[in-house]
Amino acid sequence: MEVNEGILKCYLFYSSLLILKFLLTDILSSLLRMSKGIFANPEDAACSPQGLVSQSDPEIQRWCRALRNDLENILPFLFLGGALVASNPGYGTALWCFRLFFLTRVAHTVLYLKEMAQPSRGIVFGVGLTINLYMSVQILTHFVF
Repeated sequence: MEVNEGILKCYLFYSSLLILKFLLTDILSSLLRMSKGIFANPEDAACSPQGLVSQSDPEIQRWCRALRNDLENILPFLFLGGALVASNPGYGTALWCFRLFFLTRVAHTVLYLKEMAQPSRGIVFGVGLTINLYMSVQILTHFVF
């Protein structure tokens, strides 16, 4: 199996950006917890003079849901994107899948954390989901059929 180096580089670039975006969101959510003195675990709260254990802060819970949503969408993309590279797709098609998926994840997180009204977040989510579905079908048709 021969892999197009340009497509592989695009995949690695956008996958790295997605992971950095996820890590940044995680770091910012941790900083929010520390600034509020609200922690999920007693051992973490013990490290702060005014630390409280709580699962009910709405802002912190929103950040946690944003992180969970990233996990539910970025992990499949990482697998599917790698498999798409192995299927030897067209360069432009692969580039747009990778680029657009990255943009949808950034937009989704911003829209979610800013509590923007629907349907904006739903549309952005749908575009990202469609990209993952498209890559799945492309992989299946290349390797199975």
